[in-house]
Amino acid sequence: MSLTLPPSSRTPSSIPTIKGSFSHTLSVFVTMTTHGSLLDSYTFPSVVKAYSTLCRVLHRKSLHGSTFSCSVDQDIFVGTNLINMYGKHGEIGDARKVFDQMLQRNMVSWTAMVVGYVTIGDVVEAKKVFDVMSLRNVAS
Repeated sequence: MSLTLPPSSRTPSSIPTIKGSFSHTLSVFVTMTTHGSLLDSYTFPSVVKAYSTLCRVLHRKSLHGSTFSCSVDQDIFVGTNLINMYGKHGEIGDARKVFDQMLQRNMVSWTAMVVGYVTIGDVVEAKKVFDVMSLRNVAS
């Protein structure tokens, strides 16, 4: 069974709705933190994606710091989303630092790192990461 989006959700007019969804995610996150709710590895991937789309560098760094205080910094899904967030904004040094500190990686985290390098135009480094991925027996 294949999942396809209705045509109306794939048009430029759907972008405000998507941004509204990310804004809602951030609003819920702020409410959770102000009420002392426990933030975990299920909370952070959605919040990282929303921050990646809507927030400035300082906010992204603050969110990354929160992963340490909530002890989810080594979660593979949180780490991969952080790599994606930093790579999307050309902050490849930060993306690489997260990647290098991950104790466990999967194909998605490796791919996020490759895409980060490609995003900034560093295809040489992207190829190096890809080649190491193959040596580590990660399916490519």
